[in-house]
Amino acid sequence: METPVRRQRGKRRLSDLEPETPIKCPKVSAELAEAHQTQAEVLLDQVSRDSYPLVARDRECDVLDEFLKSCLGEGKRNCLYLSGGPGTGKTSSARGAARAWRAQCPKTRVVEINCMEQLQPSSLAGFYLRLIEVCTDATGSSRPAVSAKSPLSSLMSVAASSLKKLGSSVILMVDEVDQLVRKPSQCAGENSLDNLCNLVLQPEAPALAIVMIANAVDLLIRACKQQPQGQCASLLFEPYSADQLRAIVKAQFAAAGNEGAQAEKALGRSGIELSIRKVAKHSGDCRHIVRLCEDGFAEATRHKEAAEAGEAPDLKKRLPQTDNDPLAEVRHFPTGHQILLGTLSQSERQDVAFTDLFQRYKAMLARLKQPLASKPQVNSAVSALEQRGLVHLRKKRSKGRGTPEQVVELVVSRNSLRDVLCEASPLLKHCFSEA
Repeated sequence: METPVRRQRGKRRLSDLEPETPIKCPKVSAELAEAHQTQAEVLLDQVSRDSYPLVARDRECDVLDEFLKSCLGEGKRNCLYLSGGPGTGKTSSARGAARAWRAQCPKTRVVEINCMEQLQPSSLAGFYLRLIEVCTDATGSSRPAVSAKSPLSSLMSVAASSLKKLGSSVILMVDEVDQLVRKPSQCAGENSLDNLCNLVLQPEAPALAIVMIANAVDLLIRACKQQPQGQCASLLFEPYSADQLRAIVKAQFAAAGNEGAQAEKALGRSGIELSIRKVAKHSGDCRHIVRLCEDGFAEATRHKEAAEAGEAPDLKKRLPQTDNDPLAEVRHFPTGHQILLGTLSQSERQDVAFTDLFQRYKAMLARLKQPLASKPQVNSAVSALEQRGLVHLRKKRSKGRGTPEQVVELVVSRNSLRDVLCEASPLLKHCFSEA
């Protein structure tokens, strides 16, 4: 999942449409209006309306707006594939576009499936089963009698019907879609992505806009070989340039007012510029720059607390380069992420099977009297830690013909991690001292 970088302004894309071309919002029955929100809708409702389009992604957001208008406002059935490297704003732009559309057509439903999150099986069949589950949970209806062994045509038909029960206008976002076709054998035939794109053609389906997201630029060429011309369009997100990263930093600090000015002062303009040039040269991944801004806010808070305590903060002191030392930012992590790292640090090995880690983590949460977490939540947390350079995810072949097991490997020293966690969290320090 990518870090949102948002433009703080009031310009509304979809409301700028000409009066003679109004958006046609499909009618939704009264009982559907009382349906439970999907997890994607809950997250979207927490995002400010004035945070779209994203900084330095105006062109891409224009394309997304027009795509949703075409599919949901004009009834043209289509798919859109967003590609580009990590940290280029693909997922955040798609969510922003969905949020902007729902501001105009509140009855439109949104479903998001991340294909990295424990699909059973990790294939197109597993995706459709997960989609059916999300829809039936949101509508409160009983689950259809289908399984991974059901014909794919049946799964597709049931998924289309489930979406129709959810609402007559649906945005379906499929993140990490390349996980469905990891093997060459899955790129053709029944298991190819053609059978995901064809969901929009099902007679049982509602007005549907499918947005697929992954890093691979050539995925459509490899895995969608039977699509008619124009059936699935593509949109490439280029790496952020130095000028675009500067715009992101400026927007982040400007939106925070005086706190942003203090954060910029704490980091120092030369330090910010050096980081921008480094990221632009090596990756164009804006997440590094967003974390740099977060570090600036944290350092500004430290200066303020020191001043309130009557101490003289060292304004010349700069934060360590977090790109080089992933441990430097552990102190800023949420408590749940710190406890998860603490669980890893207490393992006898650097690598732990995800199922074992999940059980140990639950035990640690219970011991510390913290709220329990679900597998999808832990999986998302592990993915976030991987993005920050603290762990590495890999697949370990299981005995027999079972599904490969996911392994979480700690890529920093366990002892060093424990030391940092003890400094960052008194709760974990007390827990480690009792162990």
